[in-house]
Amino acid sequence: MGARARGGFYIGGYNGWDAWSFAAPGKRSPPGGREETMKLAAVPATLTLGLTLGACTPQVPEREEAPGLTNGSFTATLNGFQIHYEVHGRGPVLMTVPNSWGLSLQGLRAMYQPLEQRLTLVYFDPRGMGGSEAVREDSDRGMAAVRGDFQALRAHLGLETVNAIGWSNGAANLIFLAHEQPESLSSAIFVHQGASFTQEDAKDVATANPELVAVFGAYAQQMADPDLSADEKMAVHMTVWLEDYFPLLFAERDSAQDALSRLFGEAEL
Repeated sequence: MGARARGGFYIGGYNGWDAWSFAAPGKRSPPGGREETMKLAAVPATLTLGLTLGACTPQVPEREEAPGLTNGSFTATLNGFQIHYEVHGRGPVLMTVPNSWGLSLQGLRAMYQPLEQRLTLVYFDPRGMGGSEAVREDSDRGMAAVRGDFQALRAHLGLETVNAIGWSNGAANLIFLAHEQPESLSSAIFVHQGASFTQEDAKDVATANPELVAVFGAYAQQMADPDLSADEKMAVHMTVWLEDYFPLLFAERDSAQDALSRLFGEAEL
């Protein structure tokens, strides 16, 4: 797909990735407001759970050098929570936007790890996931909490602007990040996500996947149970992801479980 520009914001495809570079200093929100931004910002990229990541490299500005971040595992107090984060790789920095209460950083790293050969990847566990502090209320599992911790971690690391990448729910959240604080992003990579999802889209999904709709209906009821602990909700959540949703993304569903095992290995999701 050829790059195109609108009001200083550029959209382009690169080697299977879709990137949005922010080249309008001083503009706090893209022209046209949130609705137009959502339509412009992302085009679904061709990626099947990261299995082809080894052949893909995101386009990042060559002028940006890694600011001397040390590889390793760390904890920082962000927005009143102890948040676990890790730094891996070398080269320009690429911060990951995790899925809101979905995958731990180990799960995302299983997909993004090939990028560490050329880039410095910064990962963090959302609240209640992996090594981060437990959630205190339902909003701690939400997309806004992830965005807040992303920006707090960026500031903690002393990064004025960053390249960022998000997959699926993380890509959707990156669209909101780009709308809310475009000045904090040098570029954004949206993987396996659409910029909009209409009621007609929902009907098409329901028609094509009635079993999945039933699964998500039962999932919503379970997650709404006030007596369910955070650990029990996590178990329900991951069962739906790994046994129902992820396999749906494969053209050959019979091979899904083997492929997922190869992809995630021993990662603690």
